[in-house]
Amino acid sequence: MSVPGLRRADFPALGRFTYLNTASAGLVPASVVRPAHEFEAELAQAGTTGMDEDTEVGILEGARHAAAGLLHANPAAIAIATSFTEALCQLAWWLRPGKGQNVGSTRFSMHFYNDSDDVDRALAALDLVLR
Repeated sequence: MSVPGLRRADFPALGRFTYLNTASAGLVPASVVRPAHEFEAELAQAGTTGMDEDTEVGILEGARHAAAGLLHANPAAIAIATSFTEALCQLAWWLRPGKGQNVGSTRFSMHFYNDSDDVDRALAALDLVLR
């Protein structure tokens, strides 16, 4: 599947190897590295002092809309989290279990799942834990 605006040249390492570990740490397009470093340096040195509330809240709106475009979804249905763990914790907080109820999770590694049926079974197991 071709992704608009994504060029193989943005990933020079792919000339040397095939990278499949994006669940752990994905490759960053070369065209993004410098602007990302500049943004991170400014954030590290000045925090959010140079931003008003709308700017701070809107930082990830471009990513939300881009993800919605890729998934053919409404941007309001897209949540952005720093990790799967953070998203799962937010889900647990949203569920607000009552007295005598718990939200649990299970640990499994996607490295061991070779096909979509295995992933479906793992997600079904996680769903049972969350019930």
